[in-house]
Amino acid sequence: ITDNNDLRAIPLSALYDGKKFLVEKYSVGVMPSLYLNDTRYKDIRNANLLAMGISKSILGFPAIPGVDRELLNIKAEWKNNADIFLNEEFTIENFRLQRQKKNFQIVHLASYGSFLDGDADKAFSLLWDKKMGLKEFEQLGLEQSPLELLVLSIANTGIDKDKKSKFGLAGRAIQLGTKSVLATLWGASDEALVTLMTEFYKQLKTAPTKSEALRQAQISLLKRGERFDHPAYWAGLTIIGNPW
Repeated sequence: ITDNNDLRAIPLSALYDGKKFLVEKYSVGVMPSLYLNDTRYKDIRNANLLAMGISKSILGFPAIPGVDRELLNIKAEWKNNADIFLNEEFTIENFRLQRQKKNFQIVHLASYGSFLDGDADKAFSLLWDKKMGLKEFEQLGLEQSPLELLVLSIANTGIDKDKKSKFGLAGRAIQLGTKSVLATLWGASDEALVTLMTEFYKQLKTAPTKSEALRQAQISLLKRGERFDHPAYWAGLTIIGNPW
């Protein structure tokens, strides 16, 4: 827990003592405040999961084929408890419709975008039919049925470059009632992100806490050797809010 904007941008899991990274010893999470978060524990190992993403080229942005694999791998791990929607199906209207039809405790959003500014006109992610700034994000209606876990597989969703708000888009989700957010401090390679997210959901089925599931997923990349062992591939993901 810190009130220092600069410290919020540090990937704590990558702190190194000369022998090991911090993540090899401890699970790590960050909180805006103990008083702003619901700190109660709830088992989500059999929770309903809604995953939406964009893999096709849209609005001048390149295709990100890893999103297809990311969502399909999540479906393989979560099976009948997961509903996935790709490309044209990723709209505000469909998001709200699906949440009306079923009680989803976990939501996963994967897209091409970057939330680096507190200014809603500059911050963006992508829906299928439009850019999604903070205004559109709030139209998703997260506060109507608070989530146990929101996963933002979108670059820079855990940081605000201009330091106007705590933890960027993830911080806004916490303010809207979301208990925990898995967000990013920077953009990772497509292949590394697919591998890490797949392992995270696999670990989430057995790990005692969300932060421990992330720790095990990060360690799995670290142990892969030269290909993914550099912190640039795994340390940018962090649990914000309730780590349990």
